[in-house]
Amino acid sequence: MKTHEKYRRLQAYLASLGSLAVAFSGGVDSTLLAKTAHDVLGAEAIAVTALSPTHPHREVHEDLALMKQIGMLHITEPTTEMDLSAFTSNPSNRCYICKTLILPKLKKWLQRTTFNIQPMALT
Repeated sequence: MKTHEKYRRLQAYLASLGSLAVAFSGGVDSTLLAKTAHDVLGAEAIAVTALSPTHPHREVHEDLALMKQIGMLHITEPTTEMDLSAFTSNPSNRCYICKTLILPKLKKWLQRTTFNIQPMALT
């Protein structure tokens, strides 16, 4: 399958969701997903970035600027993974540990808001 066909399939899938919260790390994958979601869903797509001591302030500011340029609502949410010895011991699965902390927090936040948005995680 060619790249443009994969992209059209992604657009169609996102459109079928109707709304979306993208766990936005500022990396290439989440940037592509966020931009595509915004293009397809408009205001029904938001980006959420975890505010963590592991995420440098400079990068957070870059993330905010990028989302402003795209025109996408961008929410930041503080995290507490540094309180977990399972994370701070720096195991090989630390990304998984962090995601198991952040994604449920994102889902709870979405339930408390007036947004009617479905969370989507990148793996």
